[in-house]
Amino acid sequence: MELENSLDGELKVEAQEKGKMAVKVLDALVFSKFGGIEYSMRIRKNRANWHNSSSNTIPFYFEFDVDIDVDKTFEPSPTYDKKYEEYIYEIGDHIGRALRYVNLQDYMDEPMFTYVNDELVDNEIDRLENKLILLSTNSSFTYVNIGSSI
Repeated sequence: MELENSLDGELKVEAQEKGKMAVKVLDALVFSKFGGIEYSMRIRKNRANWHNSSSNTIPFYFEFDVDIDVDKTFEPSPTYDKKYEEYIYEIGDHIGRALRYVNLQDYMDEPMFTYVNDELVDNEIDRLENKLILLSTNSSFTYVNIGSSI
């Protein structure tokens, strides 16, 4: 957990206390699944949020960065895990539900993602790009050819 430098005094103390509580709950209920999902949490000063008027009364919020194991979400991968893919797809909902247990759900911002372990997907994209280049240099290049060749 990291605190933004602009948090000071009583606000910093409150942010630290609520942040520790959030980390404890999230570690136990959300990020311990599938052998551990890596994440980081940063506490930032209040954000402007036009669609949620309650955010104007909350002096700080939790910003999450979640590591997504791309291989586990890519079906052709030998490490593909459908349950992991489904869980990650709804990770924001899981975080929100867990924070409700300690009444911190309003402090949550939607998670951001860092994609890791994506070499297999990168190789597949390269392969498809190369096929497309070969098709495009062919004189009988049509959209039908693309669909049938890939």
